[in-house]
Amino acid sequence: MSALVRLLAIAMTITLLGASGCLKPNPLAQQFADGETDSGETDSGGTDSGETDSGLPDLPDSTDSGTCEAPQELEPTCAACLVESCCTSLVPCGEDPVCVCLADCLFAGASDNECRMLCGEKPQDVGPLAPLLSCAMTDCPTCFVP
Repeated sequence: MSALVRLLAIAMTITLLGASGCLKPNPLAQQFADGETDSGETDSGGTDSGETDSGLPDLPDSTDSGTCEAPQELEPTCAACLVESCCTSLVPCGEDPVCVCLADCLFAGASDNECRMLCGEKPQDVGPLAPLLSCAMTDCPTCFVP
């Protein structure tokens, strides 16, 4: 019986909305497919307007050029180990000053609470910090002051 009710509900929905009630084309997608730019002009294709063939703007190259740099705040021996072993975790943390502050503080042997007071945020609230600490514990134990 419930299958009949479900079928009846689907039929009523199609009847009320029409066959394409929810499947209307996006007018912006059609506009860009026709070669128009967001200013309403057609792209002549003769000059480099900073857009790729797909019509999307070029993004800066986000691939790693093979170098990884540690923030200056970190102790040099620790920084060298992190660059060598933990680059994928080091880069996101290095882009966040609070993460760098917390990492440096925790590596120096301070408690979570002391580092929170110094840096302004709880270590667990700074996303890039946990992967860096995990990698450092595994691959760079010399980063942690005994």
